[in-house]
Amino acid sequence: MIKKSNKGAFSKEEEINIVQKIAQRDALAFAAFYDHHSKTVFSFLSQLLKNRGESEDTLQETFWQVWRQAAGYEQTAGTPTVWVLTIAQTLGLNRLKHIAIFRQNDASVEETSRPKGLDFKGHSVIELHLLANLEQVAPPPSVRTNLLNAMEQEKSITPRLPFAPPAKRKSWIVRFPWLMAIGWALAGIFGAIVFGNINADWQAAVGQDEEIVSLHRTVSEKEEAILSLRLSLSEKEDALALIEARNTVSVTLAGNSFSPKALGKIFWNPERNAGLFFAFDLPLPPNGKIYQLWANQKESKVDAGVFSFLEETGSFKIKPIPNPTEAILFFTVTIEPPFGSSEPTGEIVLKGEGGRS
Repeated sequence: MIKKSNKGAFSKEEEINIVQKIAQRDALAFAAFYDHHSKTVFSFLSQLLKNRGESEDTLQETFWQVWRQAAGYEQTAGTPTVWVLTIAQTLGLNRLKHIAIFRQNDASVEETSRPKGLDFKGHSVIELHLLANLEQVAPPPSVRTNLLNAMEQEKSITPRLPFAPPAKRKSWIVRFPWLMAIGWALAGIFGAIVFGNINADWQAAVGQDEEIVSLHRTVSEKEEAILSLRLSLSEKEDALALIEARNTVSVTLAGNSFSPKALGKIFWNPERNAGLFFAFDLPLPPNGKIYQLWANQKESKVDAGVFSFLEETGSFKIKPIPNPTEAILFFTVTIEPPFGSSEPTGEIVLKGEGGRS
């Protein structure tokens, strides 16, 4: 059973003990480690990537690495907190590098449109010791659910080798000690033959060991690929089920003078209190700003999520709203400060009336 200290946080010794249990494939220890660190890691990734969808994907990859690499954790690498944040930082910077490569190939993207605070040469101005000053952002429950489901699916995957490991061969001298005297007498005659046979057997055993290691590595890579495909397929199936569900309403959003060619598409299901937002040809927000989606009801304007796509087309899951049964008159997208606002303050760039388009 995982216990916390009186202050509600794990001590260094308790964290190390949890990582050791994770290395022994303890799902309860992993869940406790995730619950303790996911909010901090997600806040760090949100500041680094400036995109909620990318941050959620990288958060899931980070804790999957924790599950797979816990056995390799060493205290010389720092505390478990530093260890998991280092994994998150490495994965986040790698993702930014890939995004930067695609953006550099697009001549229509200006240098000034890159998010401030990030160096695309592989460094970040965000230091681990400054995490205490970050605004805390809670990750969606779906990330935790996906990880636990993947861990359960992993148990059903059993690597199978095409042949059994080689049996260890014992020397005749070890099996029959009395042959030692005869061996010394015949060493001058049969020494070269015996040495040649032993060397051949040793080379064969080494070759089989290397082949087994290679097979284990291949099986592990296949497992990771299968699990990744399952997670991606599950997300696409959930999105398709929402779009095709009964009572799902589709709304088209049109742009204004700021974004005359931009379009938006919303699929909203009030019974599930869930929806999807898609943007097309929407320009990047001004430096230091972010887009925010609003569900405008009769008496209130509800925050439905913030986004800042690094490309002109993107999508994200709409946040649940407090009163989903109340009719939504129309949806709007406005330009707001980083991390969004509690109510609309900026210019409207997309707007669409409620109802089925």
